[in-house]
Amino acid sequence: MLLDLAACERRADFSRPCGARFTDLAAQVTVDERLADMREKAIGTRLGEMATGTWDKLEQVFEERVARALHSLSVPSRKDIDVLSKRVAELTEIAKKLSHEEEEHHTTRGRAHKAKVE
Repeated sequence: MLLDLAACERRADFSRPCGARFTDLAAQVTVDERLADMREKAIGTRLGEMATGTWDKLEQVFEERVARALHSLSVPSRKDIDVLSKRVAELTEIAKKLSHEEEEHHTTRGRAHKAKVE
């Protein structure tokens, strides 16, 4: 700051007081600092977005490679397990219906046999 005052005093332009010129210079420095901060934040935000995108892509590549390795080892995928679970649920319902029908058939048959015996 002392250098700025000395530079101010050496100027040939004395139409404005040196203090006023120094205040303008200080205001310009403050504006420049704010612009620099905003640039840093913008660059930081952009770099953060780029890094996030890079990490997302890296994660996707990793997941694909792991999926291929598991497939080569004949390990079923989540989709395979979901399909099988759905099929097991369907077959369970069918088995329950058949079991219930079988019970009704035996109960009805037993009643009919008792009626004939009497």
